[in-house]
Amino acid sequence: MFLASVLLVGFFWSVLHANFVLAQRLPAQLEGKDLVVVGRVVNLPHKDQRRTKFRLQVNQAKLEGNALTWQGLVQINNYNSGYNIRAGETWKLTIRLKRPHGFQNPGGFDYEAWMFRQRIAGTGYVRKAPEPVRLSESATSLDAVREMVGSQIQTILYQKKSSGIITALVNGDRSGLTPAHWQVMRETGTNHLMAISGLHIGLIAGLVFFLVRWLWALPAITVLWLPAQRMAALASMSAAGVYAALAGFSIPTQRALIMLLVVMLMVWFKHRIQTSQVLLGALLVILALDPLAVMAPGFWLSFFAVGIIAYVLQGRQKQPRWQQFIVIQLAITIGLMPLLFVFFQQASIISPITNAIAIPFFSFLVVPVSLLGVALLNAGLESSGVLLITFAEYAVSWFWPVLEYGANLIPSTWAALAPSGWTWLLAMMGVLWLLAPPVWPARWLGLVLWLPLLTVTPERPEQGKLWLTQLDVGQGLATVIQTRTHTMIYDTGPKYSERFDTGQAVVIPFLQKQGIQRVNKLMISHGDNDHIGGANSILKAIKIDSTTSGEPGKPDGATLCQAGQSWTWDGVSFQVLHPREDGDHTGNNNGACVLKINEKNGSILLTGDIEIEAEEVLLQASGGLLKSDVMVVPHHGSKTSSHDEFLDKVSPRLAIISAGYRNRYRHPSQKIVKRYQKRKIKLLNTAESGAITVSFGVNGPVVSRYRQKRQRFWFAQTTSSKARRLIH
Repeated sequence: MFLASVLLVGFFWSVLHANFVLAQRLPAQLEGKDLVVVGRVVNLPHKDQRRTKFRLQVNQAKLEGNALTWQGLVQINNYNSGYNIRAGETWKLTIRLKRPHGFQNPGGFDYEAWMFRQRIAGTGYVRKAPEPVRLSESATSLDAVREMVGSQIQTILYQKKSSGIITALVNGDRSGLTPAHWQVMRETGTNHLMAISGLHIGLIAGLVFFLVRWLWALPAITVLWLPAQRMAALASMSAAGVYAALAGFSIPTQRALIMLLVVMLMVWFKHRIQTSQVLLGALLVILALDPLAVMAPGFWLSFFAVGIIAYVLQGRQKQPRWQQFIVIQLAITIGLMPLLFVFFQQASIISPITNAIAIPFFSFLVVPVSLLGVALLNAGLESSGVLLITFAEYAVSWFWPVLEYGANLIPSTWAALAPSGWTWLLAMMGVLWLLAPPVWPARWLGLVLWLPLLTVTPERPEQGKLWLTQLDVGQGLATVIQTRTHTMIYDTGPKYSERFDTGQAVVIPFLQKQGIQRVNKLMISHGDNDHIGGANSILKAIKIDSTTSGEPGKPDGATLCQAGQSWTWDGVSFQVLHPREDGDHTGNNNGACVLKINEKNGSILLTGDIEIEAEEVLLQASGGLLKSDVMVVPHHGSKTSSHDEFLDKVSPRLAIISAGYRNRYRHPSQKIVKRYQKRKIKLLNTAESGAITVSFGVNGPVVSRYRQKRQRFWFAQTTSSKARRLIH
C-alpha cells in the first residue's frame, strides 16, 4: 500500500511539472510575429563563425506595442555581428519565434522531447532592426562564472587542438568538442569522460578529503577544535559542490553530489548506511526536484552504472584493488550495453581496454591539474595557473592518438538494433545473472538470455513489394526504399553546419533502426544542399554498392542518372525517367533525377526539385509512364512546380510533401495545396506527420505517419485549422 501511494504521488507530481512546462510554451498566435522582449541570458552562449546561440529568459514581451502576459525560456540564434552576448546579461531584443519543433523519425533523436525537458518554450532568431540594446552587464551568476573560466582557458590555449577537451572537463561546456572528438570517444566508449560525472566528482572529493585530513592533523592541536575526519568531510563536500556548480549541476553531477553528501554525513555522525540506500536516496531527491529527468539517457546510464558497480563488488571485496578495477570496467561495459542499444543502437566493445587507460589518465592527471590551474589563475598566481593548464592540454594532445588508434581498430564498436521491450528485459536479466557474485552457479547461462536481443531481426517487405519511407529532414528531401533484400536511398537531406547534417542525424539512425548495414544504391537527384547535404556522412558510415547523381561529381565518383536506366530488385522494378541523355546535367532543379518505381500493387514517382520546364519534358518524353499511385511532390510544393497538366497525367492518390516547419520559403504554396485538393489527392507533409512510410495493399497505398503513430504529449500541434482543411 505504501509503495502504491508513493507511485501515485510521483505520478501526479510528474503530471504537475509537465503541465507547468506546457503552459509556458509559446502561444501559437505569436509564431512568426516580431516580439519586443526584455530578458536575461541564462546559459553559456555558444559562438561560431555564423551565429551566437543562447537561451533567454523572457521577462517582458510586447507585440505591436501591446504588453503580453506570456513569459518563458527561449532558445535564440543571433546572426548579427558586433554584439558580444554574454551569460547573465539583460537585453532588449526584437525576436521572431516558433514553437518547439524537431525531426520525428524512427531511430532518430527526439529534439522536441529534449526541448521539453529543458523547459524551452520556443526557438527563434534576433531581428536586425531595431538594434539590440544591452540593459545590464553580466551579473554575478553561476553561468557568468562558468563563462569566465571557459574564456580564461580558451585565451591560454588559443587554437590548441585539445583546448575544447580541457574546457569540457573544467566547466562542462562541450561546445568546443569537434565531431571528430565525439566519433573517437563514441567508438572507444570514453565519451562519459567529457561529462563531469560521478567519476570526476568522486575523485576530486576523495583527493580533497585525504589531503585535508592529513594537513588538518599535522599541527595536532587543530584536531582538538574539530576532528580531522569531520574537517575533511566539510572540505570534500565544498570541493565537490564547487566542481558540480562549474558543470552546471547536470544530472550525473547531481546524483554524485547527493550521494557524496549522504556519505559525508555518515562520516560526520559515524553512521553506516548501505550503498543501495544511498543510491535510492539520490534517485528520490533528483526525481523530486526534476521529475522530467527520467527523459534523459544520462539519467539512466548514470544510475545504472553506479548500481552495476555496487552489484558487481558484492562478494569481491577481498580481491586486490587492481583486480576490482578490471572487473568493474568489464561489468560496466556488459551491464550498460542493453541501455546503449536502446538509446544509441551501438556500444564500444573495446571500452574496457580504453577506459582502463583513459580513466586514470584523465581522472588522476588531467582533471586535477586543470582545476588546480584554474584555481591558481583566479588566486592571483597567473604564471603557475597558465603553466598547469598548458601542461594539461599538452598531456591530452599526447594521449589523444592512443584513443584514435583504438577507434580505428576493426571492429571497435558493436552496432545493434534498438531492442524491443521483451528482448531488453531478458538481456537485463542476463546481465544480473552474468555479473552475480562469484558463488552464483552457472553464471555463463546469463549469455543465453542475450540471444533474443542479438538475433531478432526486423521485418522486411514480402517478395514483389516495397516500403518507402519519406524521412523528416526539415526543408530538404531524404527517401529510403526497401524491398525484400535490397535498400535504396534517394537524396540525403541538408547539411546545416560542419557539426550537423541529416545524413548523420536522421538517415543513419533510421538505417540502424531497420537493421540495414548495406545500401545497394544511393541516388542524389541533384547537387543542392537540401538534397545532397547528408551524403558524405552516409558514404563514410555505410557500405554503398553504387552511387548515381543528376549532377557530375556530386558526390565524388557518382555516375550520371539518365532516362532509360532501369533495374529490378526482388520483383520490384525501377526506371529513371529524367534527365534525358542530351538533357541538362548542370545540377539545377530541372536536371534532377526522376525515378518511377513499380511493385505488384502500386507505383511511386520520385521527382526531386523539378519545375514546370522539366514537367513538360516528362509529359512529352515519358507521358505514358507518369501515372502513379503515390508521388513525392516536386520541389517541396513550390509554386514553380505541379502544374495542372502534369498533375492530371500523374493522377496520384497520395502526394507527399517534404518541407520544413514554418520554413522561410513558405513551402508548400497554398496555391499548390489547393491544386491538389481540387483533384481530391490526399496530401501529407513531413512537417506535420514526421516520417511517412508507404506500402501497398490490394486496395492501394497504406500509410503510417510517425508523429501520429508515436504520439507524445509534448509534441506541438503544428497544423492550423485552416491547414487541416487543406491538408488531409
